[in-house]
Amino acid sequence: MVKHSVDSKWWYGNAITLALFLLFILAAGINIVVDGTSWSARLSTILLFASLGIGYLSAISFYFDARKVRSETEYNPKVWLYILGYIIASPILVSAVYLINRDKHVVTSFRD
Repeated sequence: MVKHSVDSKWWYGNAITLALFLLFILAAGINIVVDGTSWSARLSTILLFASLGIGYLSAISFYFDARKVRSETEYNPKVWLYILGYIIASPILVSAVYLINRDKHVVTSFRD
């Protein structure tokens, strides 16, 4: 399978969602290890709600990225299934699944 290059930065929204969730896991781990100090509890709560909030907003970036990927490659992400996943499941899970599937078909580059 040949990976194609797509000029789209819309996938960053899904990557930010996953990064915030990983920071939440780290903060929650610190909260458990430090025995529930108030700063770590607040930090983990803020990061959880930030990752979920930005996760739902990342559905917009997913939509535009999927349109761009579909127009420039043979990969055809089922947009309605992913959007349904955002509603039913978790935006964090859907972001991870989309980025893994996208990486199978598209070259991901941080360079301009």
